[in-house]
Amino acid sequence: MKLNLQEDLRDVQDILRLLGSKTRVKILKLISDGGDWTLKDLASKMTTKASNLSQHIDKLEIVGLIEKVREKGTSSKLLIPVYERIIIDIK
Repeated sequence: MKLNLQEDLRDVQDILRLLGSKTRVKILKLISDGGDWTLKDLASKMTTKASNLSQHIDKLEIVGLIEKVREKGTSSKLLIPVYERIIIDIK
């Protein structure tokens, strides 16, 4: 994902606001490192309750940084990073 500060100011602001949370940064780091992650898996890895993470996951999904994809044969949703990198051009 490449954003231009001049043209995409609102998107840049939204993303930077979201990345101001250590929890959301850790979520992105974990799911970007590979493997299949569900909300339950993340909660276990981060030693917290799934209910504590769900609002963070929802916010990351709203701005398009992650997707929730239904895991075949289950009711679980896998958390998938949408972008490998986020580049903000400040020119």
